Order: sequence, then structure tokens, then C-alpha cells
Amino acid sequence: MSFQLQYPSQNLVPFVKQYWSLTSRIPYGGKYIHRIIPNGLIELTFYLGNRPRVLDSQRDFNENSLITGHQSDYYEMEISGDMSLFSVSLHPHGAMALFGLPISE
Repeated sequence: MSFQLQYPSQNLVPFVKQYWSLTSRIPYGGKYIHRIIPNGLIELTFYLGNRPRVLDSQRDFNENSLITGHQSDYYEMEISGDMSLFSVSLHPHGAMALFGLPISE
């Protein structure tokens, strides 16, 4: 796996905490279980290649992009094949300002 972390320009610091990307190449037929733990951030994530399979039916998604908010517990994802993702980690007030939605949404 290859993980990269970048920080926003000064103009975006009030809204964006960081950008991060992950590239994974799991050999054919293999899989990797990754645990997602709560971090208190709102994230806008874009998947390229294979999308991971969420092992909790209450949290499963079928899109290549999603917005996730505050979470109270962990969940696990199964990664297989070639997967790349790019994510923007937003401060709570940054998401509210950028999307024009109440933080409770």
C-alpha cells in the first residue's frame, strides 16, 4: 500500500484539514481487511479502480464518491484487487460552509 498526505493552502486551512490518498494492489484472489476508526472529521472520498466492500450492511455504499461524517464506532472494509482513493478531510465548520448544510446533517 502507498499512502500520501498533503496539507491545504493557507486559503483553505479554515475549511480543510488535509488531503490524503491511498493506492493498494492486492494480488488476484487476495484480500485485506482494513478497520476504519472514528476520527471526528467529515471526509469527501473518491474511489478509483475497485471499491472496497464494507463488512457492515448498515454502512455499505455503491458509489465511487461519498461524504462521511462523524462516527461513533469502527467498521471494517475488505480491499481486493487494485484500488486507489483520494480523500479531503474537512473541519466540521468547513463542511458546513462549503456545502451550506447544517452540521447535524
